[in-house]
Amino acid sequence: MIEKLKESAKINKIDIVETESIDFLEKHNLDVTKEYDCKNDVGFVKALCVSANSAQTIIDIDKKEKLDKIMKTQDLYIVFHASDIKENLIDAYKFAKQKKESAYYIFVSQESKTADIEKTLVSGVQGPKRVVFVCVK
Repeated sequence: MIEKLKESAKINKIDIVETESIDFLEKHNLDVTKEYDCKNDVGFVKALCVSANSAQTIIDIDKKEKLDKIMKTQDLYIVFHASDIKENLIDAYKFAKQKKESAYYIFVSQESKTADIEKTLVSGVQGPKRVVFVCVK
């Protein structure tokens, strides 16, 4: 399933890091024992699951503070386990509902982008400028 996710992520220009541990985030003074943490312009959040076909993660936003913090970062790392990758968004959503019953899911696929009438593309206008998927094996 990871290969399909890599293919979809490449199309959407999303970087994927495969790792055994998320300890590398500690170099940014992030507390990796938490569900999310943000310091300065870098943050991470643990996703409930991922859709391989659409390269979208599902994140539970149980607090407004959580959403505010992760969306104000410049670089956002979205962490998930390899076993949390599902084939499509419907399967991912069903799996997320089994893991954590919540009415506050958001779907994140890449940094926000917008273009003006002259077709000048700007990234990170309403959220992180860079989104990196981190797959823990």
